[in-house]
Amino acid sequence: MGTHPQTIKGNDDVECPYDNFENGHSLMVVPVSVPTARFKGKVDEQEVLKVAIENLLDVNLADEGEKAAMEELAGKPLDRALLDCLAEQVGTLGPVADIGCGLGHVARYLHDKGLQTLGIDLAPEMVARARRLSPDIPFEQGNMLALAAAEAAAGGAAAYYSIIHIPPASVPRALAEFHRVLRPGGRLMLGFHAGEDELVHLDELWGMPIALDYYFY
Repeated sequence: MGTHPQTIKGNDDVECPYDNFENGHSLMVVPVSVPTARFKGKVDEQEVLKVAIENLLDVNLADEGEKAAMEELAGKPLDRALLDCLAEQVGTLGPVADIGCGLGHVARYLHDKGLQTLGIDLAPEMVARARRLSPDIPFEQGNMLALAAAEAAAGGAAAYYSIIHIPPASVPRALAEFHRVLRPGGRLMLGFHAGEDELVHLDELWGMPIALDYYFY
């Protein structure tokens, strides 16, 4: 497998790099004018929410951890290139929703690129911190399995390693929600860890002790 990202071409021949699953990561920008998922079967939403909340990053981050999270993109040129691609393809189509925004660093990056952005996160403490760190961007508490936004309300969406906190069986439902809120021709940037539906546990993050579980898909 090569060491350089390949490219895909979207509308208007905008070239978008995407990761080739090296190091177990995948990031891509995809059009969603055609449904990308169909939710089938019944999911216990309360159980999903319970698992998701248990798997969320410990909100008691020290100042160093908060700073590291907000500066994460500085050391990820591929991620920045994909976000730039998302920004270029969305253009003036509509606002971009950062779904599972955490502290809001992706919303902040896209906002600084000139896009109208908003952030959505399940954890009230994350929303409070994001509002403090970026008071010029709206942040709301919300559930990616049942977004409060109206149909076709957004021109783009970024789910930057946020679906990793929900069980694999619930991912189709989340993708269906992303499709519902996006306008025709909208774009979704989806980040996740490539694997075999395995649950991973971390005891340390950014040099600090933590208890974090997430999924490889």
